[in-house]
Amino acid sequence: MPITKKNVLKKRYYISHFVLFAILFLFNAVLLSAQDDTENKNLRPGESPEDLFNDGNLLLDDNLYDQSFHIWEKLLESDSNNANFNYKAGYCLFQEGKKLDSIK
Repeated sequence: MPITKKNVLKKRYYISHFVLFAILFLFNAVLLSAQDDTENKNLRPGESPEDLFNDGNLLLDDNLYDQSFHIWEKLLESDSNNANFNYKAGYCLFQEGKKLDSIK
């Protein structure tokens, strides 16, 4: 392949795009590795969210709303945006007659 201005520009174009891609890839990798694992920070050692979720559902099935609410509240501390946890905590409050608290 002869060295022409067109070939040199084409090569620079591909190299600059490759460098840009590599920089963006490394930047994303750094951002992803810098995120905290805050999901389970409020749980005791040996206490998994899955176990708490199952316990909360069992207590709901047994109509033990006060005890179940405390579990949902603990799960909400670790993931406050979870719609299921919010719903079940509100449901417990509603069943206990705390209707105004349940809609907060």
